[in-house]
Amino acid sequence: KVLGNSLVYGHMARANFRGSKCIVIWGANPVVTSHYHGEVLKKAKNDGVKIMVVDPRKSPTTKFASLVCQLRPGTDGALALGCLNIIINEGLYDRKFVNRWTIGFDKLKEHVQQYSPERVSEITSVPVETIKEFARTYAASKPAAIYQGLALDGHSNGVNNIRAIACLIALTGNLDIQGGNIFIPPYPTWHSLELPEVTSEQPGYSTRIHPLFTEIVATQGPTNCECSAGPLAETIFSGKPYPIKAMIIQGSNPMNTWP
Repeated sequence: KVLGNSLVYGHMARANFRGSKCIVIWGANPVVTSHYHGEVLKKAKNDGVKIMVVDPRKSPTTKFASLVCQLRPGTDGALALGCLNIIINEGLYDRKFVNRWTIGFDKLKEHVQQYSPERVSEITSVPVETIKEFARTYAASKPAAIYQGLALDGHSNGVNNIRAIACLIALTGNLDIQGGNIFIPPYPTWHSLELPEVTSEQPGYSTRIHPLFTEIVATQGPTNCECSAGPLAETIFSGKPYPIKAMIIQGSNPMNTWP
């Protein structure tokens, strides 16, 4: 998510529900996985906020939704591109925002022409009218927030799926506004936890293997000092550059999420 959002507008933009007229839960089940957001959704529903969910499954979160896009797993990018097709072709995008803050809009407009609602319906299994209602409701309900779940990451095309969603957020003018998707600065005291006496200027193994991740993600998010865990599995098997002798796993389940 951080890579995909950052490649579009330079930073991770997180959902801010305060004042939202429309909340989209995309690839997540916060009623179960995030008590805080689950309670916010319950209040939002009672207050008449439009709630839409994108998820292959029926979950406790979908019970709060007025519209559910129950798509074929892994087709999130196609759905996002189909929404962009509708929003651009029907003139539902924020022209002022696009003219002032974006580059490459004409190329994006040309690219999404191949993702008509009919074709996207074939790819995703979501009915054409549901796709149109989803796109139009999100575009017309400013401010609107998209809560991006971890399910979006778990796909070989995950970064590009998220880039398409990031374009949706930006083109509708829901970026960096209350009730939309906002930029959260790093925790100011985080670097006080670093251990300069045991670190060096030499790039770490993860940085050498995944330089793009480090270049983008290491400067993003609340921690501001992450590295890619991608090489971990290979290192466990190979023992290179050194054997892994212990792991601390906090709030995660790699046996499930890293099959």
